[in-house]
Amino acid sequence: LGYDQWADLAEMLDGENINTYDSLPSVPAPTPSGANAQQGLVAFGDGLLPWLGITTDNSRWGAGVKVAVLDSGVVAHPALPGLSRSIEITPFPADLAKVHGHGTAVASLIASNDPAAPGVAPGAEIISIRVSDESGKADSLELSAGILAAIDAGAQLINISMGTSENNPLIEEAVLYAHDRNVLIIAASGNSEQADACYPAAYPSVISVGAVDARGEHLDFSNYGTYLSLTAPGYAVNTAWPGKRYASISGTSASAPIVTGAIAATMSDGRGVKMSASQAAEILMAQSDEAGIPGPDSEYGYGILNMGRVMNRGVAGIVDAAITHHRILKSGSATANDEIQVTIQNRGTVLLVNTLVEVGTPFGSRQFNAGMLAPGAIQTFSMPVRLQGLSKNQPVQVHSVLTLGTPGADATPYNNTRSETLYWR
Repeated sequence: LGYDQWADLAEMLDGENINTYDSLPSVPAPTPSGANAQQGLVAFGDGLLPWLGITTDNSRWGAGVKVAVLDSGVVAHPALPGLSRSIEITPFPADLAKVHGHGTAVASLIASNDPAAPGVAPGAEIISIRVSDESGKADSLELSAGILAAIDAGAQLINISMGTSENNPLIEEAVLYAHDRNVLIIAASGNSEQADACYPAAYPSVISVGAVDARGEHLDFSNYGTYLSLTAPGYAVNTAWPGKRYASISGTSASAPIVTGAIAATMSDGRGVKMSASQAAEILMAQSDEAGIPGPDSEYGYGILNMGRVMNRGVAGIVDAAITHHRILKSGSATANDEIQVTIQNRGTVLLVNTLVEVGTPFGSRQFNAGMLAPGAIQTFSMPVRLQGLSKNQPVQVHSVLTLGTPGADATPYNNTRSETLYWR
């Protein structure tokens, strides 16, 4: 059973299960809601690749991997030679100058070969599937049809930098259909500063991506929740834009395609596809940098994307310890001690032995010893302190220094020290 016009099917359904989707964010646009209130944000600009730990030639990364971009449509751009096919669920306007640039920007973060606006996997094949109009909006029928079209076109990965707060049965069925056919969907978590689920990102089979700035700090506008898989750059990132132009964009719309490109690169470093999309996604999460509350958490998921760790995971002898963060843990009792916690992570490929951590606070200092820390593992130390007498929002300065006990030079020594201002709430 088929329909030549969406309106015919919509009339039969009498409007049931037809929702509107907004691209996240509307690009170019003012900084996503809440970002102006967040102080000290640091932009990525054209520095995306080195920040991700990509310091070698990545021009063939993603070769042999087909990536569908469900968005406003991808238009031809010198930075995107990998654009191989264009499918129109929503027709392009007669004047291509009117095409919303969101889709082109998203695709460039996956596969651009331009150093001014680089992508993670320039060797990947991009399939443009236009599901949204010039305003950046699509309904559930169009998005569902886009997912099915991507599967039919042979895509192994589907990037969706769009979302809605409503759990829609049409979208859910399309997502399940993709999962059953081993097609992996990567979606933006959303930019509404909420813990509410954003769909399709919140579906269990979808890789949900939140946003951080160049300090690795969670961006306030980035939606959060237990469904979050991991985080990636999402503040002032350089992208390609229609008309042979470029744009700086912010939001989880940027973070999702960066992870999509990372999955494509992990699947294929240019020497053939070595693994499935789901296997590559698992590697990304296992090799992510710890951040936030120890272990998987609602703001960072499994952590922050680190392609250096991903691509060097099989290289023996890498020594790399890091102090990931500090936090105050309130006791909840007027008589018990509170705690200042410091977490460290082994980001190398060798076992770390007798790693010393010295923590300094206004209330004294203390030294800890991580006897053995396996590659990828984290360990959290707690320093008892009495903070009950502090006034609300009073700052507490914490400074920690890590000293290796394992022979060898640390690959990234800058993160062996960390100074941070915490606040008593």
